[in-house]
Amino acid sequence: MVGACGDDDTNNFSLPQSTVSFVSSTGTSSEGSDVQRVAVRLSEPQEGATVITFAVEGSAAIGLSRYHATDVTLLTESPLVVEAGETEGFIEFQTLEDQRFESETEAFNITLTGVLKGNAALASQTTYHHIVEENDYELTLSWEASDSVELILLVEQPNSVYVVSDQQSRSEKLLLTDVIPQRNYRLQVWYYKGREAVPYTLTYQAVGSQEKVLIHGTFSPDAASDDLSISTGAALQGFQLTRAGQELSIR
Repeated sequence: MVGACGDDDTNNFSLPQSTVSFVSSTGTSSEGSDVQRVAVRLSEPQEGATVITFAVEGSAAIGLSRYHATDVTLLTESPLVVEAGETEGFIEFQTLEDQRFESETEAFNITLTGVLKGNAALASQTTYHHIVEENDYELTLSWEASDSVELILLVEQPNSVYVVSDQQSRSEKLLLTDVIPQRNYRLQVWYYKGREAVPYTLTYQAVGSQEKVLIHGTFSPDAASDDLSISTGAALQGFQLTRAGQELSIR
């Protein structure tokens, strides 16, 4: 049980001294997952409260509330209090869905730094490492043509909501979040504006991996149309996007 440190907590040290350590050394959770709990264990129960300080650091942005954190909200502040007679306390946190693509895997460490009060000492297992698994992918549509040409990338998600790409210089980028394995996503490349043949390349990048090619395609010079209500035709090239493991493929 985790509680506050009170002034009347006592420990007469009649019990053997306890060692303090993490139950597990590593853990993982998906971005936007439920509350996570990391157990800190005493080897022996004590007659008074044991107060343990800890520190958190890593590549993930961490805050004490969701308003001050972009990646992880720390729900348990240091110090952690393991009440008298208990042998476990819990450090709780929650990972947040930040709607932002990170090219590198995010992780952080929780390190036990000392025993502020109690008949206990730190053991050897004082660091817990947590990896935040992301199911996000960045799609990039690029082409070689004059500045008057504009292509747009659209993806229909399983909930029938469309995601539309953001325009860059001669390219479009689209962030797909929480991509579900073995689920089909309808992907369309739209020749929106232009009067020339346009070869294009569609690539994707997963967190912590290199950019990979999905497809090379070409539009004919007279294919462009600004009417998206036309669901078929030369202006739209459609595909089925699927995730298997960490890889994406289209057909």
